[in-house]
Amino acid sequence: VSLAAYLTAVRSSAARAPRAPVMAAPPLGFALAACVGLLLAPLLHPPGAPFVPAGGAPLTWLALNGALCMALPFLLTTAAARVVPSADMALMLQLEAFIGPALTFAVLDERPGALTLAGGLVVVVAVTVHAGLAVREARLEGSPAAHTGKGEAPGTPPGGARELYVAVAPEAVAGKRV
Repeated sequence: VSLAAYLTAVRSSAARAPRAPVMAAPPLGFALAACVGLLLAPLLHPPGAPFVPAGGAPLTWLALNGALCMALPFLLTTAAARVVPSADMALMLQLEAFIGPALTFAVLDERPGALTLAGGLVVVVAVTVHAGLAVREARLEGSPAAHTGKGEAPGTPPGGARELYVAVAPEAVAGKRV
């Protein structure tokens, strides 16, 4: 619910306050979470165990995880939330449930279970069908909204056109039927 509220606020800020520094929110949020974590760590740390593991390797992996696996995707999600419709964002975020196990399989050679594969297949099929229907609709309607990259047909007030974010051949932009 919190992510949905955050993405909705980011999406609405594009129309209400286009110059709002929404890209500053993820780094500030991660810094706040790190500070809270550091404050709570001594309270939650097992007594007698070393606070910092021997050697710097675990801390390096932790920093890489925080920067590459958490912060970078969240920054990209925040940037996309300003231009991609909420329903499309929700659908794309479901790919994470498939990509995580797929990367684990590819990188760590861990074998996913049958239910994991079935769930991933459902997500991939849903995303593929959604994208295919969007392309088909754009081709049938010749919708300029599919080609402007802004989600609005030229001269249409914000929110007045159905938003499509689909890569279409240049001939379609010129008014030719694809």
